Order: sequence, then C-alpha cells, then structure tokens
Amino acid sequence: MKRTIIIECPSCKGTGLHKCKSIGSTQEFNGAAIECNKCKGTCSIPFTYNEFNEIKNINGVTRVFPYCPHGGSYYNTKDSLSPISGKTLHFSSYGCSYEDWKKGVKPSPMEEKYCPFEFCSENTLDFEKAPFPRCKNIDNYCTMYGSKDRCWEEWHKNND
Repeated sequence: MKRTIIIECPSCKGTGLHKCKSIGSTQEFNGAAIECNKCKGTCSIPFTYNEFNEIKNINGVTRVFPYCPHGGSYYNTKDSLSPISGKTLHFSSYGCSYEDWKKGVKPSPMEEKYCPFEFCSENTLDFEKAPFPRCKNIDNYCTMYGSKDRCWEEWHKNND
C-alpha cells in the first residue's frame, strides 16, 4: 500500500527560503531571500513510499550470501567452482538457501574468499572494527591471510 507523509523540505531544510544563491541572472544579498523552488515556501513536501508488507520473491535465486564490504570484486555462485587459481571454492557450504533467508536465517560468510577483518570492516583502514588486535597493524598486508581459516576458527569462538 502506498503511503504519503509530509517531511521537512530537504532543499531548504525546513526554512522555506533560499538566500545567497545564484538563480538565473539574480542573486539575493543584503538580507534578501527567495522562496524555495522545491516546497514553494511551505517548508515541507509530501513523500510517498510503499509500505513494507513482505519480502518479494526474486526468480532464479537459490542461495544468499551476506554483504561483505570487500566482496565487490568477487563473484558468488550457488555451486562450487575452481577459479584460475585452481583452488575449489565451496560456495554451497556458505551463505544459506533463499528459502531459509526469507524465514530470517542469516547467511554465513564465504570464509574461503575473505578473512574476518575484510568481512567485518567497511574499509581496509577501519581498524576500530578489526576483529582481532593483530589486525589493527596490518598496513594493508596480513601475514595470516594465507591461513585465514585459523582466524575464522577464532572468530567463530568469539561470535557464535
């Protein structure tokens, strides 16, 4: 169901006015202002949205993976596959089924692709969210990355 609410005008921030702006060939100065062209001076505008009722289905999805800030350049698939490196990635062992996800199950991270630091941090310099003290000084290179399975074991002990 569509709903409409009245919100503060984002253009004038609820003042109804603009000042010191160049509009066409005019500019307001010496205490002058013009009415906001978005809300026409009312300080508010209608905002229409669809009320959330239920998750809508996406055809063809069978497996869901969690958002990972560093997963943008990686691919995901519902099957296991062997990329160029030759190491098999077992996608079917991670994430969760689409049906389970719709019931509220949280997908598990793809541990074979990234480490807990990559999974937990919004960017590689976000050391405040580092899962382990040793991650706070990695300077974009982690000596543990090749054995990130040990980091995941430790992460699970602290987070499961």
